This record gives sequence, C-alpha cells and structure tokens, in this order.
Amino acid sequence: MNVEVTAAIVGAVIGGLAGGMLSFVVNRCEGAYQRCRLHGCLKFYIPENQGNMVAVRVVNDYVLPLQDCWAYITLGYNPQKDILEPDGGREKAFIHPGNPRELKEDRLCWSRVGNPPNLDIYAGEHQALDIVDIEPNGKWIAIPSEKGWEVRRVFLRADRTYKGEIKIVSRDTKHKTFEIIIDPKGGESRVRLLSKSA
Repeated sequence: MNVEVTAAIVGAVIGGLAGGMLSFVVNRCEGAYQRCRLHGCLKFYIPENQGNMVAVRVVNDYVLPLQDCWAYITLGYNPQKDILEPDGGREKAFIHPGNPRELKEDRLCWSRVGNPPNLDIYAGEHQALDIVDIEPNGKWIAIPSEKGWEVRRVFLRADRTYKGEIKIVSRDTKHKTFEIIIDPKGGESRVRLLSKSA
C-alpha cells in the first residue's frame, strides 16, 4: 500500500471521527439547551377571581411540548390537630384522623375530563390543575387526589392558613417547584403564589 493511499485512509478515518464527535457534541448541546429553555418557560399562575374550587394554571411558554407532566403537592399542617373526618365517610379521603399523616409530594389531578393525573402541555397551552376545594360555610378545605374529586387526599380545618408547594415534573426537563399559600379566608385570593424554584 503506497503512502498516498495510507494517508487518504487515515485522513478519512480522522475526518469521520471528527465529524462523529462534532455531531455528538452538537446534539448533546442542543438537547441541553432545549431542556433548559423548557424549564425556563414552564410557568405557573393563579387566577385572580377564585371560587370555592381553585384550579391554578400551568403554562408551557416554549415552542416544544412538555410531555407526560405530573403535579405533586406538599402542604404543611399538624397531622394530629388539622385533619378532619371526611365529608361523606372515611372512604372519601386517603388521609383522615384514623390514618393521620403528612401531605408530602402527593399527586394532584388535572382539570380535564376524567381528571387525569398526567398529560402533555403543548406550546402555548395553559392547563388547569386542581388544588383545593373550600367548603362555602367554612367547615373544611379538601385537597384532591390523583383520582380526582371522588376520593379526596385530605380534609383540613378551614380556620387557618397553610403553606405548601406544587412541583411540576415532566420527562422533557428538570422539575420546577412553586411555593403557595392556601388561605380559606382570603376572599378572592384564597390561593396565592409565593415564589418558584430556579
């Protein structure tokens, strides 16, 4: 094999390797950029005029979809003092005085037909997420489960304010957390946004 042929083969191998490496780096960088943009463009807001059943809005403000989105709630309360007997019997709530526990990263349901626990949020979409039901006479507040409103996660006293957070998880980007206050006596602002994670 002459020198020129050997040089051509070596050049082709080096060129192929360089092209493969460049393609790998570009694809990795593009994927990281898109995940970062999806995270930055995942937004959360609370409607101003709130009724007894409050649903917040989760927004995808990017050009690509957020796929397989789940929502989790963590809420601070005293399991021995704040949990009430479920309206309609204990089978109507997962957490009750006979099964007192914290509400920590438990799944919520989306405000769509069938109250699905997960969904896709397409570019520009504002999806409603059920957060809390506040009994009109101030007897209790209820948090939905991932099964919807038929079986609540928990019934709590309505004479105090609760601080918590909503975490949105998607297969396409890092999770994002939003801090909230639930104030049953807060008039038209019964749920308020405190902050969001980076």
